Amino acid sequence: RKLLDVLHGFVTAGNTVLVIEHNLDVIKTADWVIDLGPEGGAGGGEILAVGTPEDVAKCEKSYTGRALQAVLAPSRKKRAAHASRRTKRERPLTTVRGSEGRARTDVITIKGAAQHNLQSIDLTIPRDRMSVFCGPSGSGKTSLAMDTLYAEGQRRYVESLSSYARQFLGQMPKPRLESISGLSPAIAIEQKTVGATPRSTVGTVTEVFDYLRVLFARIGIMHCPDCQSPVIRQTTDQIVERILSQPEGSRLYLAAPIEIPVGQSYTKLWDRLGTQGFLRVRINGKTYAIEDVLAIDHKRQHVVEVIVDRVQVNAEGRGRLADSIETALDLGKGVIHVIHVERDTPEEQWKSDRHSLHYSCPKCSR
Repeated sequence: RKLLDVLHGFVTAGNTVLVIEHNLDVIKTADWVIDLGPEGGAGGGEILAVGTPEDVAKCEKSYTGRALQAVLAPSRKKRAAHASRRTKRERPLTTVRGSEGRARTDVITIKGAAQHNLQSIDLTIPRDRMSVFCGPSGSGKTSLAMDTLYAEGQRRYVESLSSYARQFLGQMPKPRLESISGLSPAIAIEQKTVGATPRSTVGTVTEVFDYLRVLFARIGIMHCPDCQSPVIRQTTDQIVERILSQPEGSRLYLAAPIEIPVGQSYTKLWDRLGTQGFLRVRINGKTYAIEDVLAIDHKRQHVVEVIVDRVQVNAEGRGRLADSIETALDLGKGVIHVIHVERDTPEEQWKSDRHSLHYSCPKCSR
């Protein structure tokens, strides 16, 4: 009914509407019908009848005409009401009327239900009551309750949603029936056996696990599995403060880690770093000038760090320190290594602190 109201609203506004349709409720309200056939595929493609629905119904060769005869020819009184409905569009197509002629909203009316083994039954089910379907096994109880009533209610509800929302909901197929009215959106609790597996828990079987997972992700506080410290995300200012908290006069290298996939040549990396103004790189814990880097085996994994700046900790050099840290974080994709220079210790044994703008442990830098 909603679709037909929209289509006829277009016509009333002075538009031409062309519809390709098999539904008899749509065909019988059309102003003009063009029927093609008589068969499908190679047996079709001919115009069998053109005119009003009543004209098409007179064509015996037309399958559409034969179907329309049963819809349009019950009685003169109904034909007159049908013609009035096509022009005024005031009375709904399918409704249940009480003794006083008013539309009844307290019942669900089904006509021609033929899903599975239902034999085209017609019935009325009261609303706001408890109804029980009973009978021998295979008599059609589930076909009527689940595959007809629930399927149609759920299908109509899903079709009322946006296309984005529809992709997340499984839609049941349209049941076989002529018409159904008085239906509301429905939910169903199906009788089924829960298939438990050794991995099943109360959370997975009841599906509450999915909600708990979202809840923990939203309000939970992550902790490092190594030292049990709360995981945090540092800001650039916090990294600057932590470096300035080192003893006055400490000598540091600010390095940006570079990840190179195994098998990829390092030559292009050295050329690119040189053009960007960087002078030194640290490979496997040892510092080299870019022009003096020895050939390394590209088939093995290496720890490569670009030395962005060599600094000495003091409050007066805060501006330079902050600029160098930002450069290193940008080159290292949010990660910076602070290397403590110890003149009396081999370079491979120098202490290195890892700071990150991502989630990481403030103690062990994991």
